[in-house]
Amino acid sequence: PALPPGCAWATLGPAAAACIRPSDLEDTMQHTPVLPPAILGLATLALAACVSDPGFRGVTGVRTITASEAAACRYVTDIRATPGAYGPLAQQGLEYSRNRVLDLAKQSGANAVVFAQVTPGDLVTEVRATAYAC
Repeated sequence: PALPPGCAWATLGPAAAACIRPSDLEDTMQHTPVLPPAILGLATLALAACVSDPGFRGVTGVRTITASEAAACRYVTDIRATPGAYGPLAQQGLEYSRNRVLDLAKQSGANAVVFAQVTPGDLVTEVRATAYAC
């Protein structure tokens, strides 16, 4: 269907359309907050830091092994990390802490980690692991 004269935008979704004229947007545009470039720059840096954080992105070069597999490896160190999130975000906090443990193991020269056993359903307040070079 043809748009009425002066319409700037007509699609609201797959089943709806409306005529919105530029004059309809003027009042809205005057009250739209614009972030200063410095704040946008800081937000970009913060997001970039999260992307490079091994707790968020994971760790390559270190694998999880069982205690019996560790018997053939050289002990490197014990590592502990505390999850920073509980409640609805507990799983994400636990995953972040496990990734941090893997990263610390890699920094210590290990390429394998044995995580301490946790009872399913229990609240995990500390992630414990032993790092090995295999």
